[in-house]
Amino acid sequence: MAAFDNFQQTIERAKKLIEIHKNLSPHGKPKAEHADILRSAVVISVSAMDGYFHEKIPENVARLVRAKKGRQLPGKLVQTIKEQATHDKLIEILFEERPTAHITSMIRKSMKDRTYQDPSKIDEIIKILGLDDVWFKLSQKLKTSKDKSKSLVQGYVNRRHQIVHRGDYGQSMKTKNKLKNISRRYTVRCVNDISRFIKAIDQLVEAALEKN
Repeated sequence: MAAFDNFQQTIERAKKLIEIHKNLSPHGKPKAEHADILRSAVVISVSAMDGYFHEKIPENVARLVRAKKGRQLPGKLVQTIKEQATHDKLIEILFEERPTAHITSMIRKSMKDRTYQDPSKIDEIIKILGLDDVWFKLSQKLKTSKDKSKSLVQGYVNRRHQIVHRGDYGQSMKTKNKLKNISRRYTVRCVNDISRFIKAIDQLVEAALEKN
């Protein structure tokens, strides 16, 4: 399954959670005991984004290498391959039936235990496919500033970390045993912003790959 299709399916799961929350609290102030449904939607949305990069990069490495016939590959791609294989191993791969499949496996392995949620990590991994100046290009696509495009999903990523690592409790002495509030409006905005963020990045990646 293509990375973007998988991303969209996961986002739909987050939207269904919001629908469940709405059905449970159609009128008035939502009940506090239903708030974890919204927290789950935030976590799944960020996971959808992370999963997109884990699939999008490896699934297009072979396509890029073939298009360029192995010449003038992006520096980040070459660096990652060098980190994953010795010269002897690379020579051995040349004589395999599907050498580019082995290169794809190297990239997948290099990404396996990492997350791609923060801007610096996204900027780093996207360079494997030769996409530079991603935040400037994204700002043009989203019709906003470079800084805003870079920070568009960061707040949701931070909230995801708080939910996953701290149970969404406060951090000060007064709030450390108190759950933070989360609204349906905030959660809808989270899902929508992550959706348009990845949609725009996917368009940039595809445009860059088409040029090769």
